[in-house]
Amino acid sequence: MGTEWLKDALFYEIYPQSFADSDGDGVGDLRGVIDHLDHVASLGVGAIWFNPCFASPFVDAGYDVADYLTVAPRYGTNDDLVELVEKARERGIRVVLDLVAGHTSIEHAWFQRELAADGPSPEGDRYVWRTDEPREAWASDLPGTPAWVRSPGPRPGWYLKNFYDEQPALNFGWVTLPGDEPWRDAVDDPGPRRNRAALQEVIAFWLERGVSGFRVDMAFSLVKDLDQEAALAASTGVWREIRAWLDAEHPDAVIVPEGFEPRTTEPLAFHADFALVIMAAHASLFDNQGAGVLPFQEHQPPYFDAEGAGSTRTFLETWREARREHPDRPVLLSSADHDFSRLACGSRTAEQLGAALTFLLTWGTVPCLYYGDEIGMRYLPDMPDVEGAVCNPTYNRAGCRTPMQWDDGPHAGFSTAETDRLYLPVDPDPGRPTVAGQDGQPGSVLTLVRELAALRRAVPALRVGPSTRVVAEGYPFAWVRGGTHLVVVNPRREPARLVVPETRGAVVLWGDGVTVSADAADAADAAEHAGAGGLEVAGFGYAVLAVDPAALPAGERLAGWLEGLGIAGQLDEAGLPSLSHDLEGRAVWTDPNTGEPLDADQLDQLERLLRQQGDEPEHAVPVALVLLARQARLHEELLATPTHTYASLAELRGVELNAARFQVHKAAAAHRLLLVAPQGRTLVPAFQLTGAGEPRAELLPVLEPLLAAGTDPWRVWAWLTQPAALLGGAVPERAVTDPEEAELVRRAALSLARRST
Repeated sequence: MGTEWLKDALFYEIYPQSFADSDGDGVGDLRGVIDHLDHVASLGVGAIWFNPCFASPFVDAGYDVADYLTVAPRYGTNDDLVELVEKARERGIRVVLDLVAGHTSIEHAWFQRELAADGPSPEGDRYVWRTDEPREAWASDLPGTPAWVRSPGPRPGWYLKNFYDEQPALNFGWVTLPGDEPWRDAVDDPGPRRNRAALQEVIAFWLERGVSGFRVDMAFSLVKDLDQEAALAASTGVWREIRAWLDAEHPDAVIVPEGFEPRTTEPLAFHADFALVIMAAHASLFDNQGAGVLPFQEHQPPYFDAEGAGSTRTFLETWREARREHPDRPVLLSSADHDFSRLACGSRTAEQLGAALTFLLTWGTVPCLYYGDEIGMRYLPDMPDVEGAVCNPTYNRAGCRTPMQWDDGPHAGFSTAETDRLYLPVDPDPGRPTVAGQDGQPGSVLTLVRELAALRRAVPALRVGPSTRVVAEGYPFAWVRGGTHLVVVNPRREPARLVVPETRGAVVLWGDGVTVSADAADAADAAEHAGAGGLEVAGFGYAVLAVDPAALPAGERLAGWLEGLGIAGQLDEAGLPSLSHDLEGRAVWTDPNTGEPLDADQLDQLERLLRQQGDEPEHAVPVALVLLARQARLHEELLATPTHTYASLAELRGVELNAARFQVHKAAAAHRLLLVAPQGRTLVPAFQLTGAGEPRAELLPVLEPLLAAGTDPWRVWAWLTQPAALLGGAVPERAVTDPEEAELVRRAALSLARRST
């Protein structure tokens, strides 16, 4: 499966200290999460994102790490986290941890060791130190901008921080190396190399315990320079190195940055981008200043607001720009997060959340629910400044970090502790939303979220991948997914009307406050819709509708049909015109010979060709494309199993890289080793090797005739590692270990080899 799971997942962010307290100390813990996994699973969640849960003095709520390899005692133990990962997997949920890669706590052993030293370490400093008084500074004083802090001693001078003074920046090197500042290290000096190695060790430690990946805090803060753009590009280079290692050693694991990855001429390092709550694209949709004032950009009226004074323009421009060079790149989009507000904030009430949640779960991003947003928990103003919640005087993050509201019991079921021991106060409103109060209740926010998540699972067009084509940018906001489904939301108080061709014959599948006008089915195009027909959308209304293919232009209709079958990606391989989408989400059909767009006659000819297989054109299925799609899926499944590269085999065998490469190809030439070459990379499937990396002797009598006959290596891999009918459902590579079964497997392999010649 590789990392494809990321695209289909619904993420759920858990702020561990506020989710559920199992031991009555007033602070949430891992056992509390385990006890409530069934609730998380009921939301259709595919992955939990945990805010930092490592050992920390909690100056910045755990983003000041004192030990990357130990769970903070207040949350439990490493064994508790492993148990949580295992029990989540039983429910189809993966766990992604928050990795603070660019700085540590001042209490980390690394920092304490360097603080006590007389000067630079012979091995290379892990942190950035200088003894000359800083003369320069970064141009910005916003939170997260590096700054110099005078050392408290014994070591003299200053150290560089990333956020709070208690969060010293790790040394990943500098872009610019002026001769009069010898304390600056190059990115390949010993100190930066030590930190890159440590970063890989931390990631491996948790992946080996079942974690599925990391959301990386301040991912692009690693390499330093006063030129921020140069520093961002250099930091991305560090992550490309990590990504190459992950692809080889942990192909199922993902890394996602805090924010959008800078685009360079090099391959992208991360598996997705993350649209930050505090930045313009997200803020233009949701920030009503109920949680304070963000200093990062000019405020504008949010689109999702009852007054209807906002715009989708900033969001759409960011979306299109992010997809300009990488249209298939997943983007995570949260309802809210731990750094600012909540979906239900200020004047935004529960009845207004349906439109926002419909957008979040159907737009085509990877949606992420912030804990409590599934019941419409409110942002609470005037909360105490706990664990660095007030990092800027214009807003307080504590209001979005209050305890989860489970039921009507004391402290809303969060904890049995005394009130003064709670991590943060619970919402004091007697009418506060709770899970128990909304469970099974029609029309509740919780029911809406569960229904939306189920619809997203049932309708592939609503997930990541299929095209998103905007048909109306204002009130209402409407878009077509995959050429088959129309989504419409109206977050303002006043009703709205949608008059576009896609409404003709459309059928409401799910929603509230949206009706199809009686004469919409009779309108032939947008001009005929004027003044008659379309959709009537009530204030705060939302809906998902099935589109009538006859209402679409030929190119969109054909694209929707093929995307719905999941075979659009096989057009190129079959030598047919290719399908792509422009930045507006419109289908673009291209002739493979001329590179020119198809005209109407060519589109009609292509559709007739593809629909000629089957009793009726509307029920036809292009079998050749389906077979190619199945083959592609099989390749993905096989590549999700363990494989070796030349480098990993060299390490396993204890030989040089060139020696490993020679040995691999010598064995392959003798038909003793199966190789595959996806996207130009040579991989060795691990099932055929011993623990020492040598070919399994018992498998050779089976493998040799298959390879000697020229059997497709992917077919050989699949046959050897999947249940075989000729063997009564046994897996051949396992059955050969049984002396009574080995000869039967060999005869079956000879039969397959004869059919391959």
